[in-house]
Amino acid sequence: MKERIVKATLCGKYSSPVIEPSGLEAINEEDTSEVWTINDSGSESYLWSSSQNGKTTGKILLEGCRNFDWEDLAKDDSGRIYIGDFGNNLNLRKELLIYRIMPINLDYKKLIIDSIVFHFAEQRSFPPRRRERNFDCEAFFYFNDTLFLFTKNRGINWVRLYKIPAKPGNYTVASQDSIYLKSMITSADISEDKKWVALLSYGKIYFIKLLQHKEILKNPVYCQPFRHGQTESILFLKSGDLLVSNEAGKIWRLKWRGELME
Repeated sequence: MKERIVKATLCGKYSSPVIEPSGLEAINEEDTSEVWTINDSGSESYLWSSSQNGKTTGKILLEGCRNFDWEDLAKDDSGRIYIGDFGNNLNLRKELLIYRIMPINLDYKKLIIDSIVFHFAEQRSFPPRRRERNFDCEAFFYFNDTLFLFTKNRGINWVRLYKIPAKPGNYTVASQDSIYLKSMITSADISEDKKWVALLSYGKIYFIKLLQHKEILKNPVYCQPFRHGQTESILFLKSGDLLVSNEAGKIWRLKWRGELME
């Protein structure tokens, strides 16, 4: 695994009411000056809009959507937002959720929200023995009508990949692949040109170069040290740069280019 250094610039910091941002997504792909974010577990069910320096500019109440443990955001090609309510620290949850929200902006009239319900095929005990508690999840992205989920394993260092159709339903999902990383993955995103995947962890960002006819985790992996606290959210901007935020609300921008990794 190759390691590279890319400069990060501090943009700003979230403050109340965004107290523990977990997930970033662009509001408008053409103008990425504003982003969506969410609060982590137990907070009110709002989708927040903000500038890249952390200043909140609006909010949308998602009625009927409980924030049990919201962890990450994704967006499809039609502009629908996905909220991953799949945090499972203690491996107690028998059903995990992803909320799908039809294309919205701050001038919305009516929200249409549906749910993707799933559970992991390999989990049979709730919770399993401590060394088998590998069913927490905090990271996903959308690609080709599919949601790609990455586990935050607490028992082993193998990160598992799961795939779920990006449409309402109740699914039993089995691991599709895995990769050995000495890190717990907390957020994920795919670049606008669909050539790179970024996996965020505490202290590092892993970049996976996507090659044709290869499964995601069979591609070359590059590592970017990023030691800025408990990092929880990552977003590729249209320019190719990245935004990263941590649990304390600080936001950084990385002047990143894929060719620098190789």
